[in-house]
Amino acid sequence: MTHVLTEHPYFGVFVLFALTAIAFPATLWAARFVSRKFARLDTERLKLSIYECGPEVTKQPNTISVQFYL
Repeated sequence: MTHVLTEHPYFGVFVLFALTAIAFPATLWAARFVSRKFARLDTERLKLSIYECGPEVTKQPNTISVQFYL
């Protein structure tokens, strides 16, 4: 049998496609593994806190009517 599979003109494209199909999920898995391994565990309290900049919010003694804006 003289015909070899590697002599096909699109063999290189198939090999690159197969390597990409294996490398892409492997890269995603590795990034997920590394990020979970090195993530800070004490950030939950910070995530749940309210983020506000400026002075403390206080209730205004008087309310402004909606007609003021119309």
